[in-house]
Amino acid sequence: MATSASTLRSSADRLVQTLGRLITKAWFRSVETQGMDQISSDRPILVCATHANGFVDPVLLVATSPRPVRFLAKSTLWKVPALGPLLGLAGVLPVFRRTDGSDTSDNAKSFAACDAELAVDGVIGIFPEGTVNDTLRLLPLRTGAARIALGARAAGADALRIVPVGLLYEDKATPRTRVLVRARDPIDLDDVWPDLVRGGGAGDADDHVAVDRLTALITEALTDAYVSYDDESDLQHLEHAARIALRPPGADPSHLVPMARVEPVARRLAALPPERLRPVLTEVDAYTAQLDLLGLADRDVVPGNTLPRLQNRLNHSAAVIVVLAPLAALGAGVNLPPLAAVRVVSRRPMARISRGNMLMLASIVAFPLTWLGWAVLARRRLRHPWRATLLAGPLGGYAALACWEQLDRVRHAKVQWRRIRRSTDLLDGLRERRAAVVGAVDDVLGVPARSLSASVVPGPWPRPAGAAAPGPPVPP
Repeated sequence: MATSASTLRSSADRLVQTLGRLITKAWFRSVETQGMDQISSDRPILVCATHANGFVDPVLLVATSPRPVRFLAKSTLWKVPALGPLLGLAGVLPVFRRTDGSDTSDNAKSFAACDAELAVDGVIGIFPEGTVNDTLRLLPLRTGAARIALGARAAGADALRIVPVGLLYEDKATPRTRVLVRARDPIDLDDVWPDLVRGGGAGDADDHVAVDRLTALITEALTDAYVSYDDESDLQHLEHAARIALRPPGADPSHLVPMARVEPVARRLAALPPERLRPVLTEVDAYTAQLDLLGLADRDVVPGNTLPRLQNRLNHSAAVIVVLAPLAALGAGVNLPPLAAVRVVSRRPMARISRGNMLMLASIVAFPLTWLGWAVLARRRLRHPWRATLLAGPLGGYAALACWEQLDRVRHAKVQWRRIRRSTDLLDGLRERRAAVVGAVDDVLGVPARSLSASVVPGPWPRPAGAAAPGPPVPP
């Protein structure tokens, strides 16, 4: 019986991870991962992640983790229609909170399940901020993560590690943008144990001194994994400066500087005194004003970006559209009803903090139900209705999405072509102004921005077990 239950749970985990990866690939334009190979298979892991985007956050972690993750979530989510079965399939454990009017004594069963999972080298995921965070600074952490870690160690989970993970969204309220999943150095509970029980103490979940000390360590590690800015305008301004300095000469116009390289440079700029940072902001503002006046973008000005290269990009996009057009047309027709339903949801007035969450939930419900409906209708006319539905539904949907984005690139490329031709005489001056921005950034950093490296794994698929460790961190 135990073997059967284990096999069933393993199959459910594989299904959930496959679904998470499909959703992630459709939802995000690109996903970068950094350090996720630290969720290793040879020991129990407690993943402590930032929580900026509601239901999107656990889906993203499921997709990018090398191992299945068992999450804890507030018990009130089981009251949401159609969400309960999904939570059960994913093996999510409920947390009962006084703030929700729940009886916290019911948590004993969930914490016992955490102990059992970690005792067999499993992975537990928790969002220790305790609520969705709509700021650019880490919220004060609850003590639940520390209590789970210490309780599991007392229950026999040896060599437990706590892995801090920051989820950094380019725009969490909008689909088809970018995201960085960044894991920092883990906290090895055995290594920090002497400090946790310094002065005596049991070092279990009821040892308040040990819990507070471990919570402080998790706070420090998670702060390093996340961002720290006063407001979004500061973040955008400094990231814009970093992208200009990091974009390589001669890069393809479609090239996007990885978020994992941009954010550390922006963070170092933010740490500078205002008087040192002022020359950078002055140069960026002057350069940006000229670009806006001419209707150009930084990628149009980078040395080496010529009209022939832009023509090559247009030819590539046209070829992709021609190849995918038949499947994309089929996918567009099949997926039009759920797309319309999600669009209706998107037009409802809602807080920015809830927007991405609501749109993903609507997508997860609307698209599979539509595919199921098409499969039922196709049973009378097709010999293999499920294969046809798989081809026309998810695969056709991906093809339609790819064609749409290539068409959008063609449209933008045509606009850029006209603007670059019109501004050819001004490009040399713009490139000088751009060089001044790069020089100002390099000067205040003390090293060329492009020399600062970061190990980035593109795509939502994690490193396989045993892969090389991430590269050296950005120097302080």
